[in-house]
Amino acid sequence: MAAGNQEHPARRTKSGAETGLTPRKGMVAMEERLLTVEQLAEYLQVSAKTVYRLIHRKEIPCYKVANQWRFKWDVIQEWMEKENFRAPTPAGKGKEKK
Repeated sequence: MAAGNQEHPARRTKSGAETGLTPRKGMVAMEERLLTVEQLAEYLQVSAKTVYRLIHRKEIPCYKVANQWRFKWDVIQEWMEKENFRAPTPAGKGKEKK
């Protein structure tokens, strides 16, 4: 293969379809983006356990694919607006020191 035609292995799914995954973050391109529990947790800046808690309380829109939870990017964006959800601030920001 010519150097200019090589693709990064993380940019392919098992089917070989282009997904737009970035090697560092594992996030998919904007169009019809599906997120895993771990990806959503990273995006929301919460733990995966918190995401599972939201799932089991039926507080977040999701569905299963092959026994794994998935989240549609656009639906999550709408949910965040509707619920006025704000990701927590990074540790140490906005807190008073004792």
